[in-house]
Amino acid sequence: ATACAPLNLHAIARHSGGASRINVGRMEAGSGRNVIGDKGLIALETRGATSAINHYMETEAERIIKAAAQMYDVQVSIEKTGGAAGGSNTPELAAYLGQRARELGLFKDIMPETNFGASEDFSYFMERVQERGGQAAYIMIGADLAAGHHDSHFNFDERALVYALKMLAASAASLLMEK
Repeated sequence: ATACAPLNLHAIARHSGGASRINVGRMEAGSGRNVIGDKGLIALETRGATSAINHYMETEAERIIKAAAQMYDVQVSIEKTGGAAGGSNTPELAAYLGQRARELGLFKDIMPETNFGASEDFSYFMERVQERGGQAAYIMIGADLAAGHHDSHFNFDERALVYALKMLAASAASLLMEK
């Protein structure tokens, strides 16, 4: 079941409403060579362009994992330990932050919006704040990379952290001065 599930997880039909992803990042089974494994573990994550698409991927993943267990007549337990919601910046806050970035003069390019093609756990916080009438925005500070995301050689130019801190401090101070 542990070997069967990942192959079928990656065969989940993609959602017509937007981008969707699934990645089985870890799979472990058995206790030794020449022994039928008595336990297995699969660690995976799903992503969707929206919360609804991600929910579709999660539901399909759960269905496939349970079906693989049923095929081999074994028990399964599923524990959700992470994920990401679809996130959209509040337009007013995004414009406000863009203006702060221009005023600082630290950044070569300031893009009001870009298709990042990835997601962050932070999106759950954004969604929750916006559901309660608040504003939320996700800011990306670019940096030179040694290798792409999710690569074992991933590293970035840490000077970007200084720019990010200046951006955060200036934005927070500006918002507090308005109150």
